[in-house]
Amino acid sequence: SSDVCSSDLVFMEFGAYPEAVFARFDEQPLAAASIGQAHRAQLHDGTEVVVKVQHLHIEQIAAVDLEIIRRLTAIVSFFYHIRGMNYMYTQIRKMIEEELDFYREASNMQLIGKNLENESGIVIPEVHTAYSTSRVMTTTWHSGVKISDLEQIDAWGLDRREIAASVLRVYSKMVFADGQIGR
Repeated sequence: SSDVCSSDLVFMEFGAYPEAVFARFDEQPLAAASIGQAHRAQLHDGTEVVVKVQHLHIEQIAAVDLEIIRRLTAIVSFFYHIRGMNYMYTQIRKMIEEELDFYREASNMQLIGKNLENESGIVIPEVHTAYSTSRVMTTTWHSGVKISDLEQIDAWGLDRREIAASVLRVYSKMVFADGQIGR
């Protein structure tokens, strides 16, 4: 099962199963995606965290997928004489390789957190580097809902326009002032 894979990967990365590394590790994932899944956990000091764990063997799966994409772009380029297909493949490969590197993601989160530390109402989770590797990333847990959960946002009495303005301001700062999107 996927839970066993998460435990196995944590063991491979830390030399101990999640139950030993963390004071609590919920085996049922909060969310799952193509490269991994996120688990709620607690550090031994009581800090509530989220542990993002890559699926076992995701690097090999990504390599196979990239080879298929490379071959398809070569075939499309050959038969349809479309220029730039090699560039498109290189960009896809770069994006996938960056997604698989949690050290890079953690570093980007820390930089974004520093750059946005004076933005009221914006919280970037703290990365717990002692509990993170290139394939496991542990961040502080923050309660909340997806921005698309309008029912809950309204129930909390939050102003949708203020939220939208805040998101626009933060993204604009990240893109235009800090140059952080698209790295």
